[in-house]
Amino acid sequence: MADHQGTGNYDEAIMAQVDNIQKEIADIHKLVSDKMDITCLENEYAMDDFVYQSKIKDLALTYSHVRKTRGDGNCFYRAFGFSYLQELIGNQKEYERFHSLASQSKDELVSLGFPSFTIEDFHQVFMETIEAVGKEQSVEELEKIFCDDGLSNYIVVYLRLLTSAQLQRKSDFFQNFIEGERSIKEFCSQEVEPMAKESDHIHIIALTDALGVCVRVVYMDRGGDSSVNHHDFPEDGSRPLVFLLYRPGHYDVSVKFDVSLIVLSKGTTIKDALASWEKKNEQKASESTEIKLYAQYPPIEKMDASLSTLSCCEKLSLSTNCIEKIANLNGLRNIKILSLGRNNIKNLNGLEAVADTLEELWISYNNIEKLKGIGVLKKLKVLYMSNNQVKAWDEFQKLAELPLLEDLLFVGNPLEEKHSADGDWREQATKRLPRLKKLDGVPVVRQDEEEEEES
Repeated sequence: MADHQGTGNYDEAIMAQVDNIQKEIADIHKLVSDKMDITCLENEYAMDDFVYQSKIKDLALTYSHVRKTRGDGNCFYRAFGFSYLQELIGNQKEYERFHSLASQSKDELVSLGFPSFTIEDFHQVFMETIEAVGKEQSVEELEKIFCDDGLSNYIVVYLRLLTSAQLQRKSDFFQNFIEGERSIKEFCSQEVEPMAKESDHIHIIALTDALGVCVRVVYMDRGGDSSVNHHDFPEDGSRPLVFLLYRPGHYDVSVKFDVSLIVLSKGTTIKDALASWEKKNEQKASESTEIKLYAQYPPIEKMDASLSTLSCCEKLSLSTNCIEKIANLNGLRNIKILSLGRNNIKNLNGLEAVADTLEELWISYNNIEKLKGIGVLKKLKVLYMSNNQVKAWDEFQKLAELPLLEDLLFVGNPLEEKHSADGDWREQATKRLPRLKKLDGVPVVRQDEEEEEES
């Protein structure tokens, strides 16, 4: 009896010690820190620690700043939530997509067996935070929300619930990741839903899959050489919207890993991208017919005057960057194919410079609503512009100004989605573009051609 009581007192002492350590951590570290220069990480390791000091220097080549999150077991969810919501500020297309998904998520959780009365408050705070972002809330205001224990933890709880739901929804797949004899439901109730439970790859895979958001996790540990490695979730070629730094933690009690947000440094210039391309391909860009500058890190933000040197280029790829405006194409006298997919382009101004030669324009996954300026491309045969924001037939009709257009990819635009749902998309589109031979990857077969085949 005495031994049992002694053990109980010992356990209580240990728990009290853990609580004190957690309180000290809370007093010292904000839930989400101010943005700090990436080199601040150097102070956390000995100057003669070659491995970490080298990796921090490598990290600084791509990332300029870091925001640290408190190492309380919730750091992945908090870092993800802040970084992604910050990305939504000013990104209207992504905001609208996510707002719709988040609005419906409560009903989906209820359908999986989560009690409505339990998740109501968490969902409400989650939606209020998202909607504040939609009103162009400042980053500073978002930081205040994530540093408020109550609000921030409600957001974390809801992200945990979404992760749990996705694991259960795809239990056949995720069961393969569970060690031991636990079911998915047991794993979720023990390792996902409770606060302060650490996250692993399975949590990241489930959450990114549930929300349709690509996350790049940069690993900084003692493994490998002097450079940092990264992994994208999912591995489908999507452009990452969230960047997280994952490194071994500093606390022995309750905190295994330290996850922080990392901020991309100043965008790559066209000049620097071309220099890297020349070094990799051992060719002069000014003499080459095909140049690939897609998916640069940090991404290209501006089409600057260095493009004017590409007078021999027939195919130029600038896809998967952060370009907002088409510009400086005057020197591309021989350009035939221009790839600008997966950027932040909002209009087609600037294409007049390549009107005499351009035959194919690939510009899917941007934010284009108006097609003003498309008519100058009198030699354009192929236009791939899926997943943009075209909503009106008046805008679509401007494609009729392209006398040679024969192949059009338009899926994912609001106009296409509406009329595909109504069942008359192909009929309406091909009626307005009578010279079209292929629409959304499918050959156009007109009524007179069908009648000829039948006869």
